[in-house]
Amino acid sequence: MPGNQLGRSSLGESGPESVNFAVKPSSNSPYSGLGFFVYLLHIPMRIIHFVIDWLKVYEPRWRTILAVIVLFAILSSVFFVSSSLTRAATFTFSQTTWSGGQSASNAAHPGDQSTWDKYSAQNNIDFGTAGAIKTSASTTNVSETFTATTNKDAANTTAAIGEPGIALIQQIISNSTTASQATVDATLTSTTGGNLIIVGAMADGSLTVSSVTDNIGNTYTHATNANLTANGRTTDFFYTLSATSGVTTVTATFSAADTSTKGIVVWEVSGLNSVAFDLAAATSGTAASANGNGASVTTTGTRGLVAALNYSNGTFSATGPNMSANNEFTGAGARLASNAASAISLISTSAAAHQPAWSMTNGVTFTASTVAFKETVNASTTTLWDGSGQLTAHHGQVVLDAMATPLKVNPASTSADLTSLTVGSGSNRALVAELHFAFATSGVTDIAVTWDPSGANQPLTQIATLNSAGSGITELWGLVNPTSGNKTLRVTWTTSTTAIINAVSWTGVDQTGGTTSFPNATTGTGSGNVHSLTITSALGNTTMYAISCNQTFIGLGKPRTHAPTGVANLGQGVGSWAPGAATVTHTLASGSCSSRFEICVKDSTPLVSDRNA
Repeated sequence: MPGNQLGRSSLGESGPESVNFAVKPSSNSPYSGLGFFVYLLHIPMRIIHFVIDWLKVYEPRWRTILAVIVLFAILSSVFFVSSSLTRAATFTFSQTTWSGGQSASNAAHPGDQSTWDKYSAQNNIDFGTAGAIKTSASTTNVSETFTATTNKDAANTTAAIGEPGIALIQQIISNSTTASQATVDATLTSTTGGNLIIVGAMADGSLTVSSVTDNIGNTYTHATNANLTANGRTTDFFYTLSATSGVTTVTATFSAADTSTKGIVVWEVSGLNSVAFDLAAATSGTAASANGNGASVTTTGTRGLVAALNYSNGTFSATGPNMSANNEFTGAGARLASNAASAISLISTSAAAHQPAWSMTNGVTFTASTVAFKETVNASTTTLWDGSGQLTAHHGQVVLDAMATPLKVNPASTSADLTSLTVGSGSNRALVAELHFAFATSGVTDIAVTWDPSGANQPLTQIATLNSAGSGITELWGLVNPTSGNKTLRVTWTTSTTAIINAVSWTGVDQTGGTTSFPNATTGTGSGNVHSLTITSALGNTTMYAISCNQTFIGLGKPRTHAPTGVANLGQGVGSWAPGAATVTHTLASGSCSSRFEICVKDSTPLVSDRNA
């Protein structure tokens, strides 16, 4: 073909052949100036031919095309089609109050973004403070019974149970009239660290106490308002709240060295948990109706002690406390001089007024001071924790609730109703009745004791008895969970006789009853003027003692359950109590008992208490 040549191709089995052509314009052509433009058109033409060749059916390129189409469709659905995967927005909610209260509804957009004032919650919600919401206080009761095997610490050793009760450990008296001596010393043996030491001081004339010190560095504080100089005599008190252990010689230094009588009485007291000075008072006067009333103090604590001094121009007995009848104070052997005496009362009841009263010659003058101490941490329970912080035991302390006024059955009878006891409403209560039947009467049998016979009609169980032939009967009876209130204790028996009936109530006692609640009872007999009996007990327990004698009691070493009380043919009956320890000894002084005396002692076991946690 003349001019431009067109290459031809044919399809064959061997594959495609390329189609190539070229257009070369003549130099004489009117389009010779368009060469570069034609060249540019040549490039896309070659691309088109390449695609046509690539899509020829003799190779399976359709599969690749299909994959590209599917991929394109997926990407298009994500980025270009209206899909939930691509929807997003920012919402802001602001809440400044919960005044709308509790609601099960939820805040919604857009209407509740700034006005929502409700909340959803459980019970006990407190939103009383603006801008705040919190749960109200709640209490959960946890109760568990502990045994000897569960009461262990981290080292698997038995932990201490309960809180020791208040106890007078020792009492020392010392005085001097040496002209060259301005000091008086008194030595306490084996003082226990942490115990309370009280020093009462007295002096003649215008002498006062300048200071109190000891040999092991304890610091003694003056009891505010305890000092008084009147009627030619001075009384005063000092104390140290937490003594150092060891033999302790206490020295009182007076304002002058002369022949005036100077004396001190020193008490060591245990069982007060975090003890503090409560208050003191002083008074002077003239004994009236054979009573010299000391200074009265109204205590602010529920557990503690009150100590008192009386210095007169009369004479006190050398063997007895000279405390007037029905007075809570005891002071056996606590005479500082012939005309000076001291007394102490260990208290575990509600805050109240306490006033000592001494039996004195009518018309004598006296000067007296009284001081009180209180426990600042409730010791009625003690929580024990092991080394890992686990609760191992929560034990109670038997605590005195109320004491009756003893009933004298005189003339002789076969029954008696005691109506002076009001049992409180405290938890885990117990009642103990104390019976003294006349020495000269024999054949008293079929004794029965009932609390509230016209109401709850609760019979008591005999704890201990001692019946000495021809010498009368002394007994203790017990009841757990007595009904509260001012009720009647009724005692009946055969064979008419005189008797003394008394009753005491307690709280914190194991409610099982029988020997579980009132274990370790023991009895004893004897004669003479000093009587004692030892009972096995434990910390947290409380012991109670009853004695009958045909003579007058003049001293009792433990707090009394009632004053010495006498009836015909019996002499006197009296009782005392003391906090538990490994062993507890009750001691009493009396005129010489020619007849045998009789003692019953019982031990009250504390309940393993349920407490709020």
